[in-house]
Amino acid sequence: ACDADGFRRQQRLPGAHSAAIAAICVAPDAVYTASHDGLLKAWKPRSGDAVAGATTTELEAHLEVDLGDACWCMAQADAWIFCGLKSGAIRAFSRSGRDLTLSGHTDGVSSMLVHQGVLVSGSAE
Repeated sequence: ACDADGFRRQQRLPGAHSAAIAAICVAPDAVYTASHDGLLKAWKPRSGDAVAGATTTELEAHLEVDLGDACWCMAQADAWIFCGLKSGAIRAFSRSGRDLTLSGHTDGVSSMLVHQGVLVSGSAE
C-alpha cells in the first residue's frame, strides 16, 4: 500500500536507535544506519510477506558497532563506510574488517563525500 504521497514504505523499525538517525547508506552488502546514539548498525535485507501482489523487503539487524561518539554523517565508497563524529574524528570500516580512525578536524564532522577515491570532509571549524 502507498502512503498519501505515493511512496511505498517497506518497513518501519521502531527503536532501531536510541537517538536520531543521522545518516543512511545503501551498500551492496547491507543497509547501514548511523546515529547520535554513537552506534553504526548494518541491516541485511530479506524477503518478507506478499502485499498487494508484491513481496516486501524487510531488514534484520546484522551488526552493531560502538563508534564511541555521536555520528553526524556517513559516506560509503567501495568496501568502506566512513562515519563523521561529533568529536571531529572519522571512523572508517572496511568489509574485510579493518577499523581506522582518521583525525584532522577539531570540531564535529558534518559532511563527507568520496570523489575520485579521495574522502572529502567538512566541519564547523
